[in-house]
Amino acid sequence: MFNFIKCICIWFAASATLIDSFANAGTMSDANQTRENLFPSWYIGASAGGVWGKLKNTLSVKNDPSSSYFVPKAIPGVNDSGSASFDSDKFSGALQIGYEKFIKNNLFFGLELSYQYINLQKSTGGTFYYQTIELPYQLNNSASAKQMFALRPRIGYLFDKFLPYITAGGALTKLRFNQMFSEPPYTTLPVTAEYYKTKYGWTVGFGSEYALFKNFYLKSEYLYTNFGSATAFGYLQTPFGNANFNNSLGHLSVQTLLLGVNFHFA
Repeated sequence: MFNFIKCICIWFAASATLIDSFANAGTMSDANQTRENLFPSWYIGASAGGVWGKLKNTLSVKNDPSSSYFVPKAIPGVNDSGSASFDSDKFSGALQIGYEKFIKNNLFFGLELSYQYINLQKSTGGTFYYQTIELPYQLNNSASAKQMFALRPRIGYLFDKFLPYITAGGALTKLRFNQMFSEPPYTTLPVTAEYYKTKYGWTVGFGSEYALFKNFYLKSEYLYTNFGSATAFGYLQTPFGNANFNNSLGHLSVQTLLLGVNFHFA
């Protein structure tokens, strides 16, 4: 949380400094610039900044009724060792393309398609011991989401060369989760619970553009994206008994702070 707050402060400070420097330099001193000249229809751009991801897994182990593997009193400890929070923060880069148009006076409407490399990944686990008896077992988890796409309408209002806006739309990413349990020599093969699918979600945020010079515009943006929940199942089958590994993956949420430049085609 401290890193997130710190990056918000840096983001606002960098945006304000860049806008102030270009404004004082008089890079667009022509006061007769029209809104059509300031913000033409099509644009492409690139951004960079920080990304923060959160995902929580809750493991629920259940013995097979026909042939139990675990001592019932040991199951809560196994559940605790297999449950984990996957919080990750990374540097992020993005590319965007969009279309925008003024619909009434200075009121603006646009549509943006973006690709973002988020590279969120984390692993947890190791060797644990049963609460009922001092015997070891291995339980490891890993989760990752590498890329994110979003399609978002946005609406804003132009104040001179400054355009604040709000935005909301849809997003998608590919979530991978993997869990492995083993207890040699009783488990000849480790049980694996895996989830690897495309996740669809929603995104909402706000940002701004500021006219720098000619067709170049400074862009700053904050987005919150949520991809919902998922489940991952595994089945342990041994000569000594069987068990189900049920993993409940809580809502995958992604927050991004980006600062970049757009090039508008006149």
